[in-house]
Amino acid sequence: MNLKINRKVRKFISHPGLYVRDALINKFPLVLNQCDVQSLTENIIYDTEFNINKGFSPSCNIDVVYTWVSLNDSSWVEKKNSYISNVGDLELYATEDSRYTDHNELYFSILSVNKYLPWVNNIYVVTDEQIPELPALFLNKVKIIDHKEIIPTEFLPTFNSHVIEAYLHKIPGLSDDFIYFNDDFFVAREMDSSHFFRSNGHASLFASAKSIISMNDIGRRTATLSACNNVNELFKRKLNVKYDRAITHTYVPLKKNIITLHLNYLVIG
Repeated sequence: MNLKINRKVRKFISHPGLYVRDALINKFPLVLNQCDVQSLTENIIYDTEFNINKGFSPSCNIDVVYTWVSLNDSSWVEKKNSYISNVGDLELYATEDSRYTDHNELYFSILSVNKYLPWVNNIYVVTDEQIPELPALFLNKVKIIDHKEIIPTEFLPTFNSHVIEAYLHKIPGLSDDFIYFNDDFFVAREMDSSHFFRSNGHASLFASAKSIISMNDIGRRTATLSACNNVNELFKRKLNVKYDRAITHTYVPLKKNIITLHLNYLVIG
């Protein structure tokens, strides 16, 4: 006990800044994710998973799909405004500029994928008659997909990300297993394909610590919350189950056959 106290006293005298920093981190641990996992613990969990699963990586091809839009395109802005002006009731923040503003995140996100996920096969960028700036080295690896190629004309134009996401599996040539990225997601460390897809073929599910019930209790109706409630209503009606955890705002591993199965059963069936 005395040794521990003496060690802390020596640290306080020699490195007061580090002492205060570490004391605050111990008292108020950093949580930099939506899973409510402390930062140091998060690294330990991932490193352990990486070491265990690296020898059991899936043998399939894996693509990456981005959705991208830019508010810098005046023609697109004019089109968006002309349609949205006719829509009455919208959720909170549904049409604010931050949803469409481009700070060239896609460019650097693709660089991060190439550096830390070198096993990725093709990269697809889904846009609405727009062409993003892309790293010149990877032009042969990146394919631009227009909304018209995958979404039925009766649903176009669309400015709803949920509509666009519902048709990503229709991308021509897309691998059966793919990872969906928003254009502002970045990969910050090496990750094995087994982090996304298990050797048994299952896709990983990254659940949030957020409670849907608590989100509803706050009383702020956002587009994200409406989507959670709609999915829950669908699950309750079709499967008699209900979930209280939202999906983490991060990359999402997806399987084309599972998407088709769910759409046929939950929506069409």
